[in-house]
Amino acid sequence: MKKTYLILLCALLLLCGASAACAANPESRFKKTPDVAAGKLLDTILADYKGEVVLVDFWATWCGPCLRAISQMEPLKAGRLKGVKFVYITSATSPKEAWNEMFPDMEGDHYYLTDNQLSAIYSRIGSNAFPTYLVVGRDGTRSRTIIGYEGEPMLQLLEEELKK
Repeated sequence: MKKTYLILLCALLLLCGASAACAANPESRFKKTPDVAAGKLLDTILADYKGEVVLVDFWATWCGPCLRAISQMEPLKAGRLKGVKFVYITSATSPKEAWNEMFPDMEGDHYYLTDNQLSAIYSRIGSNAFPTYLVVGRDGTRSRTIIGYEGEPMLQLLEEELKK
């Protein structure tokens, strides 16, 4: 009996330590860009989130509307948007030093693409602007591509996806 409690206690301590390490190390949220053809990159990234409602946010460090939208959504992640996975994608259009300073404050997973990779994705989704958003349902289908932050209509679309 004591052995069982000891094992459970050790497992709990390891779990807490891993969670604290992730919170203390935001670089664990930086995701390595999959090594696939640019035309398959978006599908490969999204495959990791199957079964989740995802908001893919294409942003840039120098984009004022991007930064305003991020700051408006950040406090909603623990409440209204709880359950939505946030995937942030930027490219070499953003200086890597600026990106390294900004992404730790943004809860979610982060990808830094080459300009060619971003262009291939943008070509596929019909955008060439920052910010651009993709709302992805649990089944992996993209509900909508949104160019520019729409505020409440976009938030309602995410809530609808969470209810499905």
